[in-house]
Amino acid sequence: MSKVVVLGGCGAVGSVAAKTLAARTDFTEVVIGDMNMAKARELDAANSKITVVEVDASDAQSIKKAIAGVVLNCVGPFYRTVQTVLSAVIESGINYVDICDDVDVTLDILALDETAKRAGVTAVIGMGASPGATNLLAKYLVETQLEEAETIDIFHCHGGQPIEGAGGIGQRSMGSLASTA
Repeated sequence: MSKVVVLGGCGAVGSVAAKTLAARTDFTEVVIGDMNMAKARELDAANSKITVVEVDASDAQSIKKAIAGVVLNCVGPFYRTVQTVLSAVIESGINYVDICDDVDVTLDILALDETAKRAGVTAVIGMGASPGATNLLAKYLVETQLEEAETIDIFHCHGGQPIEGAGGIGQRSMGSLASTA
């Protein structure tokens, strides 16, 4: 039995991730770990592979009680929760992926690399859209399409989509531009 726990599985990104993982054969169980039990139960009712557990991402003991298999952390804002979540995951000896896009705290969680290695934990951070897929695409292009590169500039703009969470960059400004256009 293979299990993945999606922390923040009721959020804008987490809910899509949970549904996508549940639709695949790679995992036999997808656990949504979130504080929003009403939304979690909606997602649970829609798919027999999904189960739910209440998790407080600011409480290491709550996290440890909920995690097993592999952990996908989608709980934002990351500057408030990612250190607690990643530390609890490492202490539990569980492999981990996150979509952290908060620059300052990324430097802090990179400092946990040796701790994760000693615990035998693979922790892959920053695997959302940007950073994440954009970084991998840039690296691929440099290695396969260019003779050399000094810098790569990535412009990331989004906002105003109905599914986007409150942490989205430019959500209010894009929404107000849309309403005046």
